Amino acid sequence: MIYTQINGKNASKIVLGSALFGSQIPKAQAFEIMDEFLAAGGNVIDTARGYAAWLDGGANASERTIGEYMQKNSARERIILVTKGGLPSEERLDVPRVTEQDVLSDLEESLQWLKTDYIDVYFLHRDDLEKPVSEIMPFMDKIVKSGKARAIGASNWTAARIEEANDFAYKNGLTPFSVSQIKWSYAQTTAGAETDKNIVEMTDGEYLRYGKNRLKVMAFSSQAQGFFSVAANLGVENLSEFMKRRFVNEVNLKRLECVKEVSKRTGISPTSVGLAALLLDEKVDGLPIVGPSSVARLKDALTALELTKEDLADLP
Repeated sequence: MIYTQINGKNASKIVLGSALFGSQIPKAQAFEIMDEFLAAGGNVIDTARGYAAWLDGGANASERTIGEYMQKNSARERIILVTKGGLPSEERLDVPRVTEQDVLSDLEESLQWLKTDYIDVYFLHRDDLEKPVSEIMPFMDKIVKSGKARAIGASNWTAARIEEANDFAYKNGLTPFSVSQIKWSYAQTTAGAETDKNIVEMTDGEYLRYGKNRLKVMAFSSQAQGFFSVAANLGVENLSEFMKRRFVNEVNLKRLECVKEVSKRTGISPTSVGLAALLLDEKVDGLPIVGPSSVARLKDALTALELTKEDLADLP
């Protein structure tokens, strides 16, 4: 495992995503995945209050499963626990919930389901661009001062908006955001293919800002739904229409050929080669989130750790 620092702790640069734990991934299987992740030196586990409310029986399942795992295995102090609040409700996705009342309510529920009295990094799951940062940062600071979170982060906020929030925090003696979480993979999403306008993706402009402000980025959808492996194994012409629409573009076709060469030379799967590109990025401190459905898929993702900067030297 390789590590970075989060709030003074060594944090694994590969983050375990858990959106489907306890729902589509049964509890026993989720426990096996967490066992394997911790045994490999991983320690950052990502969940959210909103996971996976869109599935029958999914609401609370992820946090509940992680809470039961930590309690059963006395694992709380070995884990850097990440959860998120302030997501719009499933019934009113168009109505922001970035208010002190909503966020504190979500936090209390998360603490209950996770069976803990603090969160290592507590994220706002969404932004509300109609609300000034001067209204948001004070109540986020209260969460840290209360001891219920050790650090705070912003999920699906632009880098510019985070900089504005942190400038306000520094000037007013408040807790700044220490981590961002956005959509980022080595496979660039084709312009216009992402239909959820509340999702913030890594663009060239965002990348430049993160390189400048040195803020850590937890990357969700970091494996691009396996685009590189699927394209390498099946051929671009045989991809699903969804995959073609989202990922078949000039940038990715060029990257695909280079990824295939690295994979052939090293024996590492194309998907994990793409994952390594984020792990070893020299300008942005990337922490890719992987959401394996099995121990085998987790082990494949962890092979990204075997690659070096020299292995990736020819990647564009």
